[in-house]
Amino acid sequence: IGAGENSGNLGLVLERLAVLDVEQDAPLDTVTGTMTDLAEATLELALAQAEAEAEERHGPPLDAQAQRVQMWIVGMGKLGAMELNYSSDIDLIVLFDPWAGILPDVHNGVEIFSRLTRRLVRIMQDRTSDGYVFRTDLRLRPDPSRLPTETPVRPRWTRATTTHAPTNEQTNPMLYYLLQS
Repeated sequence: IGAGENSGNLGLVLERLAVLDVEQDAPLDTVTGTMTDLAEATLELALAQAEAEAEERHGPPLDAQAQRVQMWIVGMGKLGAMELNYSSDIDLIVLFDPWAGILPDVHNGVEIFSRLTRRLVRIMQDRTSDGYVFRTDLRLRPDPSRLPTETPVRPRWTRATTTHAPTNEQTNPMLYYLLQS
């Protein structure tokens, strides 16, 4: 994403958005919504790249039934509230199901998803000749000094957006987006 063929596309989208914002007086929710859409799209691309790299080296994370073990990225803060602006960083929480029993070692889920998360963050925020994609912050989780960046949880739902989440979560911007890898 950062140094690849999509990096020019990112700059083009930002340039066009700035023109809409400044010269054509686009509504604030159009600008922030577009920035949020851009962050989500780049996160999905970065995650796909990080997963492909990890799978090439280690194979996919599979459970005992040979099903892929999922990692979820929860957008918090301005990303979750669809209020990103030009200078916003993106606050994320990374979740996975520790009870999935990843083979060959059922206890290595944190290690697997930790490597994947570190690579995802590097893709998103490392500076290249084209700049960086989005600054990424993983500290917005309960007790960040003591918990790993990837939080083991048993998921209640596997894919939700503000349009597919239960009604009480649609109206609560603190419950964000859930992007399934």
